[in-house]
Amino acid sequence: MTIQHKTKKKITFVRTDSHKKKRLGLKWRRPKGLQNKRRLRKRGYGLVVKKGYKTPLSERGISKQGLTPIKIDSLKSLALVDNKTQGIIVSSKLGDKKRLPIMQEAKKKQIQVLNFNVDKKIKQMTDLLESKKKQKEQKEKEKLEKKKEEEQKQAKKKEKTIDESVKEQDSEQEPTEEKSENKKEFDKLLTKKQ
Repeated sequence: MTIQHKTKKKITFVRTDSHKKKRLGLKWRRPKGLQNKRRLRKRGYGLVVKKGYKTPLSERGISKQGLTPIKIDSLKSLALVDNKTQGIIVSSKLGDKKRLPIMQEAKKKQIQVLNFNVDKKIKQMTDLLESKKKQKEQKEKEKLEKKKEEEQKQAKKKEKTIDESVKEQDSEQEPTEEKSENKKEFDKLLTKKQ
């Protein structure tokens, strides 16, 4: 004969006056006011968090969907997960590049991801990775264009220097011809005088 333990109902602790003001939300906040009746633990003002309200062992660590959470860091560890009794929590240390294949594999195997909405996250990550890829390609194209422009500028500079050197040589040759002509004229003048 097996002994069955009574399962306690899990208690939810709510912030003071959260039922009066919607903006406060249902998260727990410790009451700090001087006259706060909940802080003074008066009867009828709601429960305060303290020792003794521990979750039953059978329910401890189990998610709302009734699955035991397992932290996943790689595709190898994903292969060991049982999709009926276990759900996965994808590690926050992973980047989108490594997280994407894990999410896709979990979707294929119908493993429930407890910390993400799988379809939404996959779409978001693929869009982000594609946009990064496009930006990278554009940067590479811009670099290639800049290199081509620089090469063209250098080629033009070389042509200019070559043209200038040719002009200098031509200009150097012209004065020697002029000098020789001047010399002949001078010689003629000298010969006439004698």
